Amino acid sequence: MASLKEETQAKKLVDELKKKDYPAYFTMRDLKEKGTWYRVFVGNFDTKTEAQETLAKLKDKYKGSFIVVK
Repeated sequence: MASLKEETQAKKLVDELKKKDYPAYFTMRDLKEKGTWYRVFVGNFDTKTEAQETLAKLKDKYKGSFIVVK
């Protein structure tokens, strides 16, 4: 969903998505010289179709390039 430099921004986005009933969460990733980044995800889904349907809804509401990952 997003990769953000600030943890507070990641938490804010996760809270916003959860209020809209999306199963959102974030993880922290140390990218060495680039520093620590926070990646926001929406999921887990039982089927690829369910993930793709959610992806289509999110694309309508948020700017960005989104992908479905396994």
